[in-house]
Amino acid sequence: MALTLLTTATNKAEQYVAEMIGSDNDTDALNAAWRVTHFAVTANGHDTGTGLALTPDPSLECTDPLWCGGYTFLSGLYYKAITSYAYLTVKCPTFTCTIDPNECVGNISQILLLGSLVGPAHPASPPPHFVAGVGNMNVQTKGALDTWTFTLGMYMGV
Repeated sequence: MALTLLTTATNKAEQYVAEMIGSDNDTDALNAAWRVTHFAVTANGHDTGTGLALTPDPSLECTDPLWCGGYTFLSGLYYKAITSYAYLTVKCPTFTCTIDPNECVGNISQILLLGSLVGPAHPASPPPHFVAGVGNMNVQTKGALDTWTFTLGMYMGV
């Protein structure tokens, strides 16, 4: 299944962009540098009564300050590296995210773009992650034999 979705940039992503372009200190600006490296899918993006998509919450943040990956920061999380990226416009990068057969079998209604801080103050491996973009959709069920490919845009309004 191929799905296209425009994600909402989170407050944290826009804060980091503002710090990069508005800082009067080169070190602070570099430490706010980030890029989207991973995505996560959950079943947290829909109304449980109707199955319809909820409005994305731009204030969503990781609960693990060191590593926003694995299977712990949201219930029902599936986490994986971005397959590829391109640019729809100068302000709208797009990310291709693929879920292969036998991966993330079950209900999906939310996809998160995870950003990695890459500045000199963040040399850790793996780098710290944060939720950079949130996209919600009507709940859909992925079967064990299905391959899903998401094309996700993230409009940066700053």
